[in-house]
Amino acid sequence: MIKEKFIKVVRKFNPKSNTTERDLRIFFICFVISLFFWLLNALSKTYSTNITYPVQYKEIPRDKVIISELPQKIQLRINGFGFALLRLKMQLNPTPLLFNISKFTNKNILASNDTTFAISSIQLKKQLSHIISSEINIEDIEPSSIYIKFEDIIQKKVKVVPQIKITPKQQFILVNGIKTTPAWVTIRGPRSVVKAIKLIYTEQQDYHDISMPIKRLVPLNKISEISTIPNNVKIEANIEQYTEGKISKEIKAINLPDSISLHAFPKSVEITYTVPISQFKNINASSFEAKIYWDSISLSQKAPLHIESHNQYIHSYSVQPEEVDYIIDKN
Repeated sequence: MIKEKFIKVVRKFNPKSNTTERDLRIFFICFVISLFFWLLNALSKTYSTNITYPVQYKEIPRDKVIISELPQKIQLRINGFGFALLRLKMQLNPTPLLFNISKFTNKNILASNDTTFAISSIQLKKQLSHIISSEINIEDIEPSSIYIKFEDIIQKKVKVVPQIKITPKQQFILVNGIKTTPAWVTIRGPRSVVKAIKLIYTEQQDYHDISMPIKRLVPLNKISEISTIPNNVKIEANIEQYTEGKISKEIKAINLPDSISLHAFPKSVEITYTVPISQFKNINASSFEAKIYWDSISLSQKAPLHIESHNQYIHSYSVQPEEVDYIIDKN
């Protein structure tokens, strides 16, 4: 079909032409030979071009971390014969420039206070000369230098804070808060990042309408550049049914001047409290204090009461009345 079209084109421009298939074959042979010699001549000349070349890094010094952003590719300005440039550009996966950081720093970084090193264009060219054909000359490299900034890797222990929200079922309470095991974990990473961390939090979890104790393995929040040992903790929450109790407590006056006596009316008040059923038998009058502070009263008003609880299991409490009358006597 191509041959027929070519013959038609030739006859269009030259109607008297008697082009045959043999003529067409001779033409193509001459064309291919001409093209071959043209390419041979063109590729034997020297050219300049730009290419992008991959870079990889290995063997970072122990207990160090790189905090600078390292280029994964560099731009090369190269020149050479067309044949050599064509071969290089036709490589689908060129051998990357593999840079041994520990070897470059001669491991001196482990014993020095230096934190920044520079890979110069001279060093880059030396490395590239081992993997790029000697027929190609590297004219320029961008960036001209690669700067590597290190920081020490350190570790320390931090306290775990549970981000756990528990809503007990009606008539149930959370007893003694939420416990995590372990309570402290080890974090490891760049010095500047580790020093800034004071606490580490669990992932957020919500539990609703709970009437039974909870035991779960919960992941810790992930922090960029930081590894955590362990990376999860066990949480425990004791949920108990509660009951209500009432107790009478005598009122005491606190911080009175030596020359004054205070008498409250009534002498005692009733305190209503809630406590887990398992702890109800341990609550008595010594679990509370009812106080009047001298510096909190005004002679023209009733004295406000201050209630203090001495039992960790008491969930809530209230007092009646909240204020009392009083008489002051001089000693």
